[in-house]
Amino acid sequence: MNQSAEYDELLAIRWLRPLNDDECRRLEVLFAAEEGLRLRWEEEMVVLEGVEGLPDVPLSSNFTHAVVSQVASRMGESAVGTSAPVATSWLERFGLLPRLGLGFALSLAVFGSFLQYQRGHSARMVESLAAVTESDTVPSLEELQNFEAIQRLAQVPVEVDWELIAAVE
Repeated sequence: MNQSAEYDELLAIRWLRPLNDDECRRLEVLFAAEEGLRLRWEEEMVVLEGVEGLPDVPLSSNFTHAVVSQVASRMGESAVGTSAPVATSWLERFGLLPRLGLGFALSLAVFGSFLQYQRGHSARMVESLAAVTESDTVPSLEELQNFEAIQRLAQVPVEVDWELIAAVE
């Protein structure tokens, strides 16, 4: 590293904080290499001590306003009387964005619940179908041939024949 660059780095560090032992050794090496550097360092330390001895100046109450006014005047605008940006979207203007988000979340939850219910219902249907197919009481082919005739008999309105019932008794 160039001696001047190293000196500038050490000086910048010293302006921020005191030097540690390693940095002090590096500075002594630089002093040994160049005699005029020690005098320059001592001058810088006098200035630094003078600056560190100054009291902190409190900011004025209108400091922010003064800074904003300066910036605005440099940009060619007037900072006085400007307001915060207005919500331009009608969703923001009426406060609908949070409500739409909540509505979407609830819709998603209902849809998820419906899918879960359907999945459970399908599983129960498969279990009952499996139980029916495993049973030994499946009708034979001859019994199923007369199924339509039996179904039609069940659909005919039945009138009670009281005379026939009395005769049978």
